[in-house]
Amino acid sequence: MNCEEIYSALLEGKALSADADEHLKGCATCQRAAQVLWEAPSAVELSHALTERIELRMMSTLEPVRPMLSRRLIWATLAVIYISIVVAASIRAGTYGLSAMAPWQTAAILLTLTVATGLLVHSLASQMSPGSRHIVLPDRVPLWAGLALAGAIFMLFRVQEERNFWLHNWACLRFGTLVAVATSLPAWLILRRGAVLSPMVTGATFGIFTGFAGAGVLELHCPILNVSHILTSHLGVVLLATLVGLAVGFAFDSVRKYSANGELA
Repeated sequence: MNCEEIYSALLEGKALSADADEHLKGCATCQRAAQVLWEAPSAVELSHALTERIELRMMSTLEPVRPMLSRRLIWATLAVIYISIVVAASIRAGTYGLSAMAPWQTAAILLTLTVATGLLVHSLASQMSPGSRHIVLPDRVPLWAGLALAGAIFMLFRVQEERNFWLHNWACLRFGTLVAVATSLPAWLILRRGAVLSPMVTGATFGIFTGFAGAGVLELHCPILNVSHILTSHLGVVLLATLVGLAVGFAFDSVRKYSANGELA
């Protein structure tokens, strides 16, 4: 018999014939192959004390969990929250911005806000449901949404003379931030039912989502069409909310890593 026939017999688990045994005694290569296939790995026995420690460690970290919300339900709920707060805040404060803008400006800025916010909501809902498909990579969504709004503002509005520039900026920045905070509270109650796998990306996406709510209200409410004012205060709300969300995500990620390292130690 040759080596190939020996290999086939060993792999199939067949009993070796006398000729095969004779070949095996004189072939070092076949002997090594037989040794690998015949030798069973030695079993590792764990002591009873060690298994009890492992069991106690596992049982101490088990907690009851609530079922995750579906991606569609998260998407729909976030959309309702956004629309409700923007509409309610705009009606309460007054829609003076709609009267000041030309119809084409109104249509363009609202279309930009709607598309960008829809992308943010889809990304958040997908991030909360691991394994979901993304239209755009999650870490790029905040950047693209912010650039889309900034580009629309640059194209739609012009530099105008404005008195009390910083006073007006502070008023809009403060009001828009309050709207962003109001949006974050009910939205967080929904997102906490999902699975946060990348806290910094989710934090930035969540932050810019709430910032878009503040910017949306300001576009409907504020009658000042000076591009410098809109970039500084309206877009400033978006930037501020994004940075806060990113910082919260970084802190959450750091605490989680520290806790994981402590448990392993």
